[in-house]
Amino acid sequence: MGVNDVQINIKRVAQRVAQGGHNVPEPDVRRRYTRSLANLATAIQKTEHTVIYDNSTAAGYQPVLTIKARRVTKFIDKLPE
Repeated sequence: MGVNDVQINIKRVAQRVAQGGHNVPEPDVRRRYTRSLANLATAIQKTEHTVIYDNSTAAGYQPVLTIKARRVTKFIDKLPE
C-alpha cells in the first residue's frame, strides 16, 4: 500500500501529531518512502500473490494492481502516477 507523493505522508504525520499522536521526523518519512518503493520489486518476486493499493485519496485505499505468479492479472484502467 502506498501513496503517489511523499508529501501526503508528511501531511498525514502532521495531522496525527495535531490529534495527539506520535511524530516522525520529515527526513525519516522521506527516507522510508523512497526505501519502500525500492523494496517493492523485491517483495513482489518473493510472493505468489501481490495486491498493490493506492492510499493517496480521501476515498481510502483502493486496489490498483494484482500480480499472481509474477504476472499482472488485474489492474485498473488508469493507474496512479
